[in-house]
Amino acid sequence: MKTCRSLLSSLLLAAFALPAIAADAPKKMLVVTITAGFRHGSVVTAEPVIAQIGKESGLFTVDYIRQPDNKPNLSKPKEPTKPAQFKNEKEEAAYKAALDKYKAELAKYDAELPKQQAAQKSWNSDYEAAIAKLTPENLKQYDIIFFANTTGPVIPKGGPREALLDFVKSGKAFIGAHSATDTFGDFPGYVAMINGNFAGHPWGGGTLCTFTNHDPSHPATKMYPAEFQWKDEIYQYRSFDPAAVRVLLSLNMAKTNPKMPYQVPVSWVREYGTGRLFYTNLGHNDATWKDATFQKHLLSGIRWALKLEEGSATPNPEVSALEHAKSYIATAAAEAKRDAAPLLEKLAAKKDDAALLKQLNADAAEFHKLKDAPRAALAAKAFAAVEK
Repeated sequence: MKTCRSLLSSLLLAAFALPAIAADAPKKMLVVTITAGFRHGSVVTAEPVIAQIGKESGLFTVDYIRQPDNKPNLSKPKEPTKPAQFKNEKEEAAYKAALDKYKAELAKYDAELPKQQAAQKSWNSDYEAAIAKLTPENLKQYDIIFFANTTGPVIPKGGPREALLDFVKSGKAFIGAHSATDTFGDFPGYVAMINGNFAGHPWGGGTLCTFTNHDPSHPATKMYPAEFQWKDEIYQYRSFDPAAVRVLLSLNMAKTNPKMPYQVPVSWVREYGTGRLFYTNLGHNDATWKDATFQKHLLSGIRWALKLEEGSATPNPEVSALEHAKSYIATAAAEAKRDAAPLLEKLAAKKDDAALLKQLNADAAEFHKLKDAPRAALAAKAFAAVEK
């Protein structure tokens, strides 16, 4: 009897221990790094860094959907444009040299075309096999999808695209880094989910940018001070809806060049269906992926998206409205050779003046279109409204 009681106790203890083991099991992440547009060199750095974050934290394991290697180049050489009339003999000689070079490149292209077409067919087959993982059934095994520097229409139209949205809506997590917003520009559902699509990057990878942290208490940004600087390529967006997301980081236009008269959000979070999305524009440069603070930014953002840490996802369009107005004033002041600091201080004091912010935001769009005297006149109007 004693033996039976001992055995029963052991079984009960084991049974109670099972949920704890399951709860501690690493989450499963699917990292997508395929590109149908520009391919960032930092992809090769991002892939192992994400795996390292998962391993060192014990939070998740990683599977990949990777770009097949050795993509064939089927770009046909471009014939040089012949001037309507040569200015001199030197220009004519330069054109003939360019034409000879073109003919040689074209001959080589034509000779290698059958081989390159066969290679392209094989590459396409490997690509299709890679993206075949993005099916509703296969995605069920994952807790989180990470689009790391993806670009372009990475998967064809149809079911697999919708499966991504359904994955997040069902309660799962989505992470996007850098050019995840330069992905699926032809898929309105994805653009609406991630809340923006690439519209240029006036701030290149070598630009020392200054950033404002709007929510230093949020898990995804608690590692950054209220203001900080970093070199990275920063996007501006079309189809960005300030009322759909909680903006965590923005470009500080007063302390960054070139200046633009509009807000440039850099990182945000949102709830989508019953799932969560975390996006950061940082990640163009290798140095960013290797940076310990950025890695904390990613890890904490992932933990938040997995609902392991709490932080607000309540949209903050009032923050965007103020940042938009501040960017306008900073840009206009620089052009007018005025000190922006006192103007921005007065604007901050009027942050609850919804009518003023609305007018400044509307005027900022007009200011961006204008030149010369009309632009200066509109700026003067903005300064007067802020100083009133």
